[in-house]
Amino acid sequence: MRSHLIMLLILIDSALRCLPVNADLVWESSHLTKVAKHDEESIRFVFPFSNSDSKPITIQTIDASCGCTQANPPVLPWVIEGGTHQELEIIVHIQGKT
Repeated sequence: MRSHLIMLLILIDSALRCLPVNADLVWESSHLTKVAKHDEESIRFVFPFSNSDSKPITIQTIDASCGCTQANPPVLPWVIEGGTHQELEIIVHIQGKT
């Protein structure tokens, strides 16, 4: 359980590092918790967010801080139009982790 919590913190750090410094993105939650089943190889997280500005924000790249975390944006570059709601899917690969 402790390793999953650590991986979740890495996941959050990875998701937040993908944003421009002055981004007007508002995340519904800064953390998510899931308990992995014994035989699961990966855990899927979805981070809903909104662009609170009237101008679009473009995410050019998303880099995870470790090889166990995979961000799945719909497309890159990803244009988040002003005033819209989007979701970022994150997969954390946990196979072999304890």
